[in-house]
Amino acid sequence: MEVQRIAAIGAVLSILLAIPAAPATAQQRQRPRAECVKLTQQIARYSRDAEWAEERDNELWEASNLARVEHLSERREKLCPEYRRESPLVPIVRFLDAATRAATRYFLGGL
Repeated sequence: MEVQRIAAIGAVLSILLAIPAAPATAQQRQRPRAECVKLTQQIARYSRDAEWAEERDNELWEASNLARVEHLSERREKLCPEYRRESPLVPIVRFLDAATRAATRYFLGGL
């Protein structure tokens, strides 16, 4: 009887100790995912800026953007192993981006 009571108390205590740990674990999982998304957006932005710098023949601006892309990519690679390979949709998006720019220049008179 006494052994059962001690076992029941131990089970209740272990459950109570596990409950506060569960939300922290969920938060820890969400935070890196949010940081991964943020890093990915920053990498896309600085890559785009590097392309603009290349179009404008501004070597210093291009070099600084490429250095920033490399730094952010290294951080994302350490934090987010699922982002290590490039998405198969990236070439399609780049093509659509170039087509949109060409159409904008054609229809808006070189803006």
